[in-house]
Amino acid sequence: MGFTNVASICASAYPRIVREVQWRCCNASNINLSARVNHSLQRQWQGKLHNSTILSLILHHSKLNASRLALVSSSIDAQLLTTCFKVRTTTDASVGGGVEVVERCRLWGSEGSGPIFSLGVAPDLDLLITGHAERELMLWRLTDWTSIPGVPLGGHTGWVRTLAIGKKIIISAACNFIKVWELPDFSDATVTNTSSVEHLGDLQLFKGDVLAVAMDDDCIYAATVDGTLHMWIISSTVRKLTMRSINKGISVQAHEGRINSVLVHNGVVISAGHDGCIRVWCKLTLEMKAEVKAAHEGSLVHALTATSNFLFSGGADQLVRIWDPESLASIGEPARLHAAGVRSLSAATSSSMPSSTETMVNSTIWLVSGDAQGEVVLWRLLSK
Repeated sequence: MGFTNVASICASAYPRIVREVQWRCCNASNINLSARVNHSLQRQWQGKLHNSTILSLILHHSKLNASRLALVSSSIDAQLLTTCFKVRTTTDASVGGGVEVVERCRLWGSEGSGPIFSLGVAPDLDLLITGHAERELMLWRLTDWTSIPGVPLGGHTGWVRTLAIGKKIIISAACNFIKVWELPDFSDATVTNTSSVEHLGDLQLFKGDVLAVAMDDDCIYAATVDGTLHMWIISSTVRKLTMRSINKGISVQAHEGRINSVLVHNGVVISAGHDGCIRVWCKLTLEMKAEVKAAHEGSLVHALTATSNFLFSGGADQLVRIWDPESLASIGEPARLHAAGVRSLSAATSSSMPSSTETMVNSTIWLVSGDAQGEVVLWRLLSK
């Protein structure tokens, strides 16, 4: 089946730019463009955390205190910060509950240190993993924000620009190499030393530096500076994971120019690039299922993040936009608070919190965005 074309003109900031959305494998009569339009992002907190471009953000729910949201942020200014928010609860999804900053801490930022380019969380092990300009990974405890003792996970060929974490492995990329690390078994009480993480081997690309990686239990994906999206398949038939368990799959030319962000979501892969497009791909065949051109009205798309039912994007147009993650139909109005391009996003839902609904509504969706001037905005998704 071919594509069904839908063109919509943004009459606000760029009235002459047409956003074109394409679907595959669905009937036009089944596409509800008005679905979930009654949602909007409401600012809960805004502040300048860093003195330069935000490189990576992680929004994490505290296991020790259900009313706490923890934000980890890194920047070109070489600082790694945690900002903890106390959430004022509400049972009404149409109004914001509000937050207040209750704790701030600098984890990293000694004189002469380089930036931390990438962040990730292994929640079952209560671990924060950070990728450094010093060509290494460091491990931190989420419970008290202390570093895990031992030798940093090194051997990278350059800056660790991106990393991703699955149930069993970590992948970290520098230049055209992807390192594969095995996490300890989740039945282990705690990770007490970095030696608990074993280096299994490397995946190498013949050309194109890796700018973004993503993974799930079955596949590894890497997006490169030349616009190519690569896939490896993780064998499910072996008991002991080795590099022989990971087999090269398909590669496709996904974007014109560099790919800035890639994620795996509900059985599909979603990518965003310098060409201003967001595209959805079949997880196993990398066949394109949907795309939106000029997603940010012709500006670069820098960042993606998603929850179960919503995809968020941040662009050089200083806006945060909401999409349906399957059809890429636009949801609600863009959120405009940043004074510089949005460079990083992270989302969390209250359903991931370990407490009961007495302290938090299960449907609450939180989003954090960081821009090129070091400013961060914490949002709550509201239904009107």
